[in-house]
Amino acid sequence: MKTSASAIAICVSLIVAATAIAGQPAAKRKAKTVANDPNSTVIYRCTAADGMLSIQSVPCPHGQHQERSVIARPIDPVTPLPTSIATTSDPAASTAAAAPTQPAAAAPSPAVDDTPLPPPPLYRCHTPSGGSYVNDTDSPPERCREVPLVNISGSQNVPEHDGRMQCEMEHDRCERIADQELCATWQQRLREAKAMLELGNPDLVERATTQRDQSQRVVDRACLTQH
Repeated sequence: MKTSASAIAICVSLIVAATAIAGQPAAKRKAKTVANDPNSTVIYRCTAADGMLSIQSVPCPHGQHQERSVIARPIDPVTPLPTSIATTSDPAASTAAAAPTQPAAAAPSPAVDDTPLPPPPLYRCHTPSGGSYVNDTDSPPERCREVPLVNISGSQNVPEHDGRMQCEMEHDRCERIADQELCATWQQRLREAKAMLELGNPDLVERATTQRDQSQRVVDRACLTQH
């Protein structure tokens, strides 16, 4: 009997407490809930009978007009951890990365060879009659030499020389002029060409002009620096 009475008394106490809590105003229960919220702050706006206004964090005194406001506290943003930067233990690599890039050195320009070119070869040619001349090839064309037509028939009625002429082809013999004499020979050809042009012979102008221009180029290119 004593145990049953104690159990009944406990149940009655719980019912009374629940009824008391349920009878509280919703605002008061909300105030307690907000007061327990770590992310909110309650502000009380109190107006006294003489109109004086005050703002405080606790409820207004009895007899003052009260306005209650709930302000959410700002939540600090989560700062991300800094990303670790991979480092190298090679000091040479670090130095190379920090050093500014040097421009590539310009390639040296090729050396200019100012050595004069040797003059082209010349040939001294000799004719069967004993004459000589300078030519730029060793195979000059054959030349026709006119000779009297000789009677070889033995006939008494035909004179030995009747005034008729025949062509006999001649071949000139040529030899190359030594290298150490080439510049002097080219200079001589240049002087001869200028002399022919001064004569003013129309038959010689074209040949003399070609010989002068060719000789002048060779002398300027290969012979001016030679002594």
